Amino acid sequence: MQMRQIILVGAALLGTISTVLCAQPFTFYALVLQWPPSVCNSLPAGQTCIHDIPERFTVHGLWPQRSDASPVHRGDEECNECFFTATKLDKILKEKSFYANLQKYWPNLLDEAGGDSILWSIQWNGHGICSDLQSDPRAYFKCVTVLFNDPKFGKLRQVGQSYTLADIQQKLKGKYGVKPQIACNKKTQLWEIRFCYKRVEGREPVDLQDCPKLSDTKYPCDQNGIQLPNAPAPPPASTPRMVSAEVHSEL
Repeated sequence: MQMRQIILVGAALLGTISTVLCAQPFTFYALVLQWPPSVCNSLPAGQTCIHDIPERFTVHGLWPQRSDASPVHRGDEECNECFFTATKLDKILKEKSFYANLQKYWPNLLDEAGGDSILWSIQWNGHGICSDLQSDPRAYFKCVTVLFNDPKFGKLRQVGQSYTLADIQQKLKGKYGVKPQIACNKKTQLWEIRFCYKRVEGREPVDLQDCPKLSDTKYPCDQNGIQLPNAPAPPPASTPRMVSAEVHSEL
């Protein structure tokens, strides 16, 4: 009898824990912009980048985030109702105007089979299906390009220079009125700038907000010297790809 009571109590406790863990819907979106040269010189072994590395910020993704800055993804689908839509993603990505727009701002930096389309599929299946636009892939991708083309974003200057973290933060705060997240690679090069947008349930994100702080150990930025590296010159025999993008930040 005692054993049965212990089992019942344990089951109830697990149920309570599960409820607590699942009661964490996402509260904001992160529009993640990446600096391609920093991405490409810090890849794990076995991965390589395309020949012509853009020297402009490009999109990494639009990610639903919890208040502690942890991402919501497909593995959380029981808690966050992530689901696959019946809409055929491949069909949408084959539309010429749609494809060209995404290719311009959201290129796949990795030299891999599937090219740009594989990146977009990964981002949709990992993040888009957990967003408020989960029933409409076209709306999700359009939202990303609209945010990325926001006129309040200016040009990036002084490529190849070194900055202090405080200088970057102050200039971004002064330009946009909010505090984005700054992420660096293991070489303390500027890797990503993440702009946070308020979540309005059932709608696309529009309004910027301050971001929570990122982990200093996972995204280590040197307080006194953050490099913004140049892209290496492409090999003479390389085949150009249309991977140019509008620049969306100002330091």
